[in-house]
Amino acid sequence: MVKVGGLPDTQVKVGGLPVTQVKVGGFLDTQVKVGGLPDTQVKVGGLPVTQVKVGGLPDTQVKVGGLPDTQVKVGGLPDTQVKVGGLPDTQVKVGGLPVTQVKMEGLPVTQVKVGGLPDTQVKVGGLPDTQVKVGGLPDVQVKVGGLPDTQVKVGGLPDAQVTVGGLSDTQVKIWLANLQKAKWSSRMLQRLKQYTMK
Repeated sequence: MVKVGGLPDTQVKVGGLPVTQVKVGGFLDTQVKVGGLPDTQVKVGGLPVTQVKVGGLPDTQVKVGGLPDTQVKVGGLPDTQVKVGGLPDTQVKVGGLPVTQVKMEGLPVTQVKVGGLPDTQVKVGGLPDTQVKVGGLPDVQVKVGGLPDTQVKVGGLPDAQVTVGGLSDTQVKIWLANLQKAKWSSRMLQRLKQYTMK
């Protein structure tokens, strides 16, 4: 317990003060490292280290032009607001309107793809995609000869009975060539190929 002046080792090493209290100028070790102020308070210009890194302002506030990093990246406006023409990124990409609204003719991308009507409504002849693909009749009803797809694909016979006009799969290409000579529409041939060449 005694090493200096008859006092315990834990109490005396400098100027009669405990070793845990004195290391610099009579101040506690936890308080003095710069200019007589605590280490937690001073590293730059008399301000706490947690507050000063740029221009006397806290690190969390200054990185560009004296404004917080979260606010300035383009033209003095927040990064979350400016990417195109001074307007928020979520609002502008085409014609000053939100990207979710404009891609064609000033109408929302979810609404316009053909003739100014919604994509879900128009693909053929101004009628909904779910209704028209051949001859103005619904896709579920017409693919060949005005009869339902479930009934007719070739020669008026059910799909389950006839793949291609009674011909085998190995004869399909020749048969389709004959249809071409008979001036079948390219769309009708595409339908036939789609369901017979599988």
